[in-house]
Amino acid sequence: MRFSIAALLFALPAIVSAVPSHSYDARFAALTVKHARVAQRMANPLAERTELSVRQTACTTQCSSSTDSSAVTAYNKCGDNDVVCICNALESMSSACLACVLPAIGLTASELNTACGSGSTTTQCDSQCSSSGDVAANTAAGECTTSSLSDPCVCAALGEMSTTCRSCLLQASGITSSQYTQECAASGTNSSTAVGSTPTGTSSSCATSCSSASDQSALNTGAQCAETDTTCQCNALAQLSSGCLTCELNAVGLTQSQYQAACSGGAGGSPSYSFVGGTPTSSASSSSPTSGSGANGFTVASCNPSCSSTADQTAITQGNACSATDVSCACTAFAAMDSTCRSCILSANGLSQTDLNSQCAAASSQSSASSTAGPGASTLPNSQQPTSGVVAGFSIGLKEVMGVAAVALGAVIFV
Repeated sequence: MRFSIAALLFALPAIVSAVPSHSYDARFAALTVKHARVAQRMANPLAERTELSVRQTACTTQCSSSTDSSAVTAYNKCGDNDVVCICNALESMSSACLACVLPAIGLTASELNTACGSGSTTTQCDSQCSSSGDVAANTAAGECTTSSLSDPCVCAALGEMSTTCRSCLLQASGITSSQYTQECAASGTNSSTAVGSTPTGTSSSCATSCSSASDQSALNTGAQCAETDTTCQCNALAQLSSGCLTCELNAVGLTQSQYQAACSGGAGGSPSYSFVGGTPTSSASSSSPTSGSGANGFTVASCNPSCSSTADQTAITQGNACSATDVSCACTAFAAMDSTCRSCILSANGLSQTDLNSQCAAASSQSSASSTAGPGASTLPNSQQPTSGVVAGFSIGLKEVMGVAAVALGAVIFV
């Protein structure tokens, strides 16, 4: 079974047969899975090290055991920029050997802790991060170009981890949940570099919870959905049993409220806004995003009552006809709406009037200097990259709807 994840909640990373040990490093609010690929991208305070084989003669007695000897050999084989190799070698030395070696290479115990993490062990989060999804997400984090929470790639990888795994990693790295939320909300999540940007299999950790014929049927249905057809995907999710759905959401670190916000209108038989553009379809009757009973008891939001005028409907049609990367077109559509309709649509997409003003100002400034804001551009005027899995008009995948503080206006869902 194959599930397209660019816009999907329950498609999880492919099953990995071996679960590697991890060690974690906390520096400058950066979360790092300690392996060589990440280490090479880190500022390395150990880069100017001197080989122990040259300067360790004074430590011969303290480092005479076979374990210490192997650690010294391993240290001398590490590349200058391979923080993981260096830290692992130093951390494997006995306390007596290490106490002698550190002055020989010009490091203090405090500097070692800063460079290699204070007290973190290579197995600290192994049990919490042993599922195939967590292992794959850890691997994906290592593929990011940086190890900072300001990097959307890192945030996207963390978002794919189970809550238990992510909490352990954050704690081991000295990062609070609040810091993680704020940093990743500020950076936004670029799903083009996320674990979920390529098709993978479903989570093996949910095999028991999703073993019923109806759940398997829903998963099979979802597997047939196009990558950009989030309505199809939400409808499939709506058919899952509560236990299966909860398991799949937990496996990718998402809450039911996030799922509800992303699929409101896309799941069940009464959609209130379209993820693929077009005219509104809901019959709800409130002047702000309202609730109606949806599949699995989730609420359904709609701005139809707030956008019932001919002018608003024309603006919505115009907005849905814009390219997903054309922020200027989106701004023009918003400007044609009355304030009530505009406020409702912004709220439904997790945006504020301030977000709209800033992005439209940036688009206006950028368009006066260049033409990069046009349809098909590779970079949005606000420096956001076009999301993976974007469909026509103002539609974006589920991963882009959730956890993003400032959604690119060119990818707004017009309801």
